[in-house]
Formats: sequence, structure tokens, C-alpha cells
Amino acid sequence: MVGYKGIADWLAEMELKLIASLSRNLQAHKEWEKKEGFDWPAWQAVKLHNLDAYRKEAAGIANHYSGVIDPATSALLRDQFQEGYDRETEEITQLLGEGRWPHLLHYPEEPEEPLPDETPESGFFGINRPRMEALVKDTQEIESKAVSAALRMTDDVYRTTINKAAMMHATGGLTAQQAIDLAIKDFLAVGINCIQYANGRRVNIASYAEMAIRTAATRSYLQGAAQRRMELGIDTVLVSQYGACSETCLPWQGRVYIDDVFAVFTGEIQGDRGKSRRGGWYPLLSVAIANGLFHPNCRHTLTAWVEGSSTMPAPLDAERVKETAKLEQKQRRLENKIKRWKRLAAGSKDPVNVKQYKAKVKEAQAELREHIAAHPGQLRRDYWKEKTHGVPALENLPVEGTIEKYKAGEIGESPFERVGLDPQAAEKTVQEMENALDEFPQLRGQIRGFGADISRGYMATRPDDDLERVVIHFNPRRYSDAERLKRQYARDLQAHYTPQGTTWEQAGVHELGHVALARIISRRYATLAEMEDDWNRDISARQIIRQAWEELGGGPKIKEAVKAISEYAAAAPSEAIGEAILDCHANGEKAQPISQKIKEVLKRWLL
Repeated sequence: MVGYKGIADWLAEMELKLIASLSRNLQAHKEWEKKEGFDWPAWQAVKLHNLDAYRKEAAGIANHYSGVIDPATSALLRDQFQEGYDRETEEITQLLGEGRWPHLLHYPEEPEEPLPDETPESGFFGINRPRMEALVKDTQEIESKAVSAALRMTDDVYRTTINKAAMMHATGGLTAQQAIDLAIKDFLAVGINCIQYANGRRVNIASYAEMAIRTAATRSYLQGAAQRRMELGIDTVLVSQYGACSETCLPWQGRVYIDDVFAVFTGEIQGDRGKSRRGGWYPLLSVAIANGLFHPNCRHTLTAWVEGSSTMPAPLDAERVKETAKLEQKQRRLENKIKRWKRLAAGSKDPVNVKQYKAKVKEAQAELREHIAAHPGQLRRDYWKEKTHGVPALENLPVEGTIEKYKAGEIGESPFERVGLDPQAAEKTVQEMENALDEFPQLRGQIRGFGADISRGYMATRPDDDLERVVIHFNPRRYSDAERLKRQYARDLQAHYTPQGTTWEQAGVHELGHVALARIISRRYATLAEMEDDWNRDISARQIIRQAWEELGGGPKIKEAVKAISEYAAAAPSEAIGEAILDCHANGEKAQPISQKIKEVLKRWLL
């Protein structure tokens, strides 16, 4: 299952590909310039004539991503609803114990099974179904409008840059490369900032999409939790508290409210307070939200509050919270600076400019490291927020060594426990990966360790800058609880988001596809820039998939062919390779023919 960061990554990748397409289409043909002598009027005429071709290329990029983003968004929000429902069930059970459910419900004459293994699909969303459907529709419309706005903006920038570059060359004596880079510099610095708020502020499409999808996912999660509370007759909630809370929602954290927002509240209301069905009066959650709680970048959540059983956490020091919030704001500014220089390096063509921008990236990263190191108890580095969808760096990530060191029996306490993972679930996954490596001996030694980090799906592979070795990260939201992991994997199997016949223990085998691609790419190119380009654009992965498809005799379109493996296989060529390896590992000769052929071709590429 793709998380909100995964969907935001796709939009960030789309942004970078649109920028790369724009930059490439604006380039002067070097051979023409060398042989014929560069002629700016002729260049302008050619580029304007090619505008339709550029529009088609840009639309093709956007359509590709829209085709995977829409279904992934729908699946994510439904998944978050059920995760909220399941998590609330677990927390209430832990709080009260199963034997006290009739006391909680006040309906002892109508007993019901308190904790069913699986909630029936029919009627699962209950009274919140219309809200869920509206949330899915609204979020998809936001994404669609953002993509359309991005296309309009790149179209405008294309035409504007043609005229600006010609003017700069005429007045400044610049080379073609320098004039084009200078004309497009402002655009690259901010990216596709095609979203404009009512106050006139513009934001980058990838940043806006991240905020919108994260907010929708949070709301869906809270609706799922509210559904469970309504079933159990609980109408009060506790708002969490965290150490970097903004001043906007600081007054509202760590307090108990009547949930009249995500749940349906029918009790008595007087002013801004409501009467719980258990007798107490509490502030209304709607009042807190109207005054800033759950703003777009808010990280608060809600848990059930049962008077007499729940415990109020100790309040955090307000001054310390304000200080940490300001430090985090500075960290976000530094992360944005890194992304700005990365965009400039990715979109510029003049070698001197590219070298300068890459140096600026390193300077900004050093500045960020110093800032975080100065406040170790308050800040942590978030590499995902520095991405422009390039190959991520790996400094300071929690890596524990080679695969053998993760067996708890050899070293006592499992390192997985120290990073918040269920050790048995993680160890079983690693063992399955170990078994699968028997068929790919050349990949042994490629994995230099494991870590825990929020990512899309179950796990994520993060390569070193030179792609020589990788670190594989478990997603704590999946692997912190084995029972919840099993339920999630069962849902993904039912929805065909993962290959049929596979088990949750085998989820990590998918990552070996990415490990194999890192090895192939690192040996295929001489420069880091070429490696990064291949990794970002799935060049090698796409060629492997096409070769496998052609060797099978063609047939349906490639995307439809890989969908036979799983829905997730159709998300990207690199994901198709991972899913094919997983399919073959689990099902052997019964694996999909396209999976077997992809594995066969991949092995040849690894020789």
C-alpha cells in the first residue's frame, strides 16, 4: 500500500520530469550551433514551432502519474480509515480489557462480539461512508487541479523563456547555454509553484500535494477511529500533545473534548460545551478546530477518553514547546533551501552552473547538519523533506550492520526492538529475504544494514550516493505490531495490491528488486549524474521490463501485462521488478509468466 509520502513522491517526481522536459526542449542543438553558427531568431522560431510537441510530451508525463495517483489516493484513504478503526479498537481494549466492554457500552441486554477478527466489508464505513466518499472525491479533485495548473504553468514558462533568453543574449553577450539557464533560473528556484492561496502566496505543487494528501489521510484515519468510538458509545476524545507544537494549536493540545466533528454527536450542547452520554461536560472539538487545531501541517491526533479509566498525560513545558517549534521552522527553511539548489542543479545545462549549484547543495546540507547537531534532543533529520526525487543521502541514518547481526538469538536483544519494530515480524521478514538471496548470490554484501523510517508501503530501499550498497528500512507504521501488519497484508492481497499467493513474511523480498537495480546501475555508468538519472527515471528498469515483455511475444500493453502480477507492479517499472521477484519467490513455477520472464532477464543483466 502506498502511503501519503509515496503519492507525494510521485507528484514530486512528476514535477522534476516536467522541469527536465522543459529544460531539454529549450536546449539549443549543440551540433547545429557548432556547424551552422547559432542564430537566435532561428532558435526562437524553431522552439515556438515545437511548442505543440512539448505540450504533448508534458501531457504524457502528467497523464502517466495521474493514472497511478488517483487509485493510490483512493486506496490510501480507505486504508487509513480502517487503520484508524483498528488502532482505536486496540487502544480501547488495552485501556479497558475485553471483559469490561458491556460496562462501557451500557447495553448489557444486547451483547455483541466485542473484538471481531475482521470487520465485515458491507457497512464497514457505517455512518461515515458519505464522509469517506466525499473526502476521496475532494482529494482527487485537488490533485487533478494541481496537475492541470502545473501543465499550464510549464507551458507559460516555455514561451516566456524563449523570449527572455533571446533578450538576455542580445544585451549581455552570453552563450546560448548561459542565457537559457539565466532565463529559467527563477522558475527552477521555486519549482512549479502553480498553487496560489487567497492571500496571494504561491506554493510549489509537490509541497502543496504533500500537505493536501497528508491532511486527507489524517482526516480519514480520524474518521475510522470515530466510527469505532461511535459503535462503542464513546463520545469523548483526548487531543495528543507533542514537543514542537505550533502556537496555533498549542492552547488546544492535551485536553479532553466532545467529538462533534469526526463523529456524530446528538447530546446536549450549551455554548461551546457538550454533555457526554456518561454525564460530564466537555469543550466541543469543533471549537478547537475553528480556532486552529488540525491546521494543514498539524501533527496532532485523537484517542478515546473514558472518564475513570483514561489517564491524563503530564503537560509539556510550554516554553520548551515554543522553542522547539521555532527550531523546526528553521529546519524546514533549510530543507527548502536544499531542494531549491537541487532543482537548479537538475534543470540547468551549463556545466559551470551545474557545478556551482551542486556545491550550494552541499553547503546547505552542511548548514542543516550543524543546526540539527546543535539541538540533538529536539530535532532529527528528515531526508524525505530534502528530496526533489533524487537519490537520497544516508548520513546519520540508524544502520546496524549486515543482515546476520539482526538475528536476536546471536546478540540478545534484537536491534529492531530499539527502533520500535516488532522483532519477530522484522526477523521473519529478514529471514525470507535471506532465503531469496540464494537465487541472487551477487546481491550478498549489497545490503549494508537495516533501519526504521516512515516510507511508502512496507519497506523502502535507500542507496548510497554511488549505489554500491543500500540500506533497507522498515516502515514502523506497518512493523510495530505484527497483528496489524497481518491484517494490512490480508487487505492488500484481497485488493490485489500485492501478488497472490504471497505472505506478509515475504514482503521484504520485493526490496531485492531495488537492490538488484542499484547494482546494475552502479556498474552501468561512469558518473554519479548518470546513475542518479537512471535511478530517478527508471531507465534500466524500463528496459528490463520491455525486454521481458518482448521475449514473451508482446501481447497486451506492458502496463496491463504487469498488472497481472499486482496493482502495485503497474505503479513504476522498478516496482514491477520487485513484485516479480516476490511473485516468483512465493509461487515458483506457478508465478505469473511475466514475473518469471522478468526474473530471468534480470538475472542476465546481473551477470
